[in-house]
Amino acid sequence: MASILSKKQKKKENYTLKELKSLGSDLLSSRAHINNLPLLLSFISPESPPQFVVESLLSLQSFFTPLLSQLPSSSSSHLLLPNALVKTMIRQRPRQMKTLKSSSELG
Repeated sequence: MASILSKKQKKKENYTLKELKSLGSDLLSSRAHINNLPLLLSFISPESPPQFVVESLLSLQSFFTPLLSQLPSSSSSHLLLPNALVKTMIRQRPRQMKTLKSSSELG
């Protein structure tokens, strides 16, 4: 089965901008296309063409922005459900990146 999936999946380098836009549209139209997230994330790299990076970022921003309002505040003391825990981790990720960046600038 793994070999069948690998034959169907395209390599990142083989996607066109139109196909990348379609992946983003599919993700935004239905959570059934959640598997597009890792692929869209993979285009955010220095090796990707700038248009692909921008398109991926726009799709990911459009997907995650509505989810931010659903996240509990970080000071809440109630138990988090697994889905809410993942959302909290996503929310805290930028803070962690800022902390890592500041510590690397000091060293």
